[in-house]
Amino acid sequence: MLKILRHKGVMKKILWVVAILIIIAFGFGSQVYLLRDKAGPSYAGKVFNKKISFEEFRKNFRQTQIQAFIQYGENFEKIREYLNLESQTWDRIILLHEAKKRKIKISNKEVVETIHNYPFFQRDGKFDSFLYNDILQYVFKVKARDFEESVRDSLKIVHIFEQESIALTIPGKEVLDSYKKENEKVQISYILFSDEEHTNKIIFDDSKAKDFYVVHKENFRLPPSINVSYLRFDYPAAEPTDKEPGPENPVEETTQEEISEEGKEATLRQAQEITDQIALEEDFTKVAQEHNLSIETSGFFSMEQPLLIEGWSFPLIQQLFQLDVHKTLGPVETSSGYQILTVTAKKDSFIPSYEEVIETVRETWIANEARKIAEKQAEKYYKIIRETFNSLKRPDFAKIAKEHQLNIHQTPLFNRGQYLPKLGIAKDFQEVAFILNESNKLSQIVETEKGYCLLHLDEREPIDEEKFAKVKNEFTEKLLAEKKNTSFEDFLTHLRIRANIEDNMVKQKGQK
Repeated sequence: MLKILRHKGVMKKILWVVAILIIIAFGFGSQVYLLRDKAGPSYAGKVFNKKISFEEFRKNFRQTQIQAFIQYGENFEKIREYLNLESQTWDRIILLHEAKKRKIKISNKEVVETIHNYPFFQRDGKFDSFLYNDILQYVFKVKARDFEESVRDSLKIVHIFEQESIALTIPGKEVLDSYKKENEKVQISYILFSDEEHTNKIIFDDSKAKDFYVVHKENFRLPPSINVSYLRFDYPAAEPTDKEPGPENPVEETTQEEISEEGKEATLRQAQEITDQIALEEDFTKVAQEHNLSIETSGFFSMEQPLLIEGWSFPLIQQLFQLDVHKTLGPVETSSGYQILTVTAKKDSFIPSYEEVIETVRETWIANEARKIAEKQAEKYYKIIRETFNSLKRPDFAKIAKEHQLNIHQTPLFNRGQYLPKLGIAKDFQEVAFILNESNKLSQIVETEKGYCLLHLDEREPIDEEKFAKVKNEFTEKLLAEKKNTSFEDFLTHLRIRANIEDNMVKQKGQK
């Protein structure tokens, strides 16, 4: 099928540099959990009450990997662990089920044109069949027919997207309003009634703090946590050089790149041998002692406050939380070598006693009391300033504030979502700021993380109408694309619910 893609014609010198870059960026690896476990379920799962075989899931998982690389290119390896390709595979399966239901057909011509447009199959701006065959064989490691059928399947999903979004439009007023939201600016003067001003005035009352704890117990709930023991297998130190340290040869920390490949491989072999022995004997501590290995312990930590000392990635920490107690994970590569990890204990979420969290309760209670004072102060001065402001033909906000010995702060001209000095993003503050206008310059009291604010509109910088006219079409296309993506995600969410996915892969992966 589609022999035109695979016809080599005159032999050309392959672009090995391009191919090597793709191999490095892509780095397909085998997924152990994709292999069927004889003791586990006999199929990968179900969608729309239809069984999905392991082979069908594996095929779609591979296609999902390839399409992800086509989409992200050289950035694929950097973000691969955050993509959740397993979930995307189930989405692909249910969307192809929908395509079959809609009787969507993709012509050979459309497949050929799509593949011709992939830049990494091109040489000098033109499709290169020799390069195409070599990349499929040595990089993607798929047969040409299988790759072309995966492209055909992806195009079916594109057609569903087009069918679901073809009727969507963006009214002109919506375009203008969205452009204003992104580009208009305001400058605000404000009075901040800060919590911090009152914190040192609060005298701790243990009795009232206990009552506060009882009412707000749930706020002091601790999340699930785990304790991890691990063995380290550090890379050997880099071999010394004959160069003398100096301005031209500064002493630097040993990096992974400076260590010999033999040293890395030896470290991995050692870690793998220990891992295999632990799996065989099912006794982490005993094996460590037999090899005179020092067991390090993390101490209890949660997902909300992960352990950062060892530089464990968030995906690794997620794996550890999914691991059963006394099960082993590894060897795991780190910047300094390899580690074998085991979860030694788990704690479920719980509410600690008052005595256990008294310092946290103390801080929270004092902050809460300080905020109450700040709120009362803000309400008091708001009434005074509002009355004075409304009684004058040309009120001067700064002058009125000064008369009451209140400090005025001023923002720079800012867009929505811009970080503000002293306040940060302050979403509520910004929402109110952009509502103010020439006929209503003074706001009501607005709560922020720093305390309570009273806002005054100093200046509004409108959009540049001429610039908007120039970029209107491009901006409209961007808004429409966002609207289509949101609409399709809603459609896909409802499709997932109807599909009622039964995922045996998650169970099998956990068992592994």
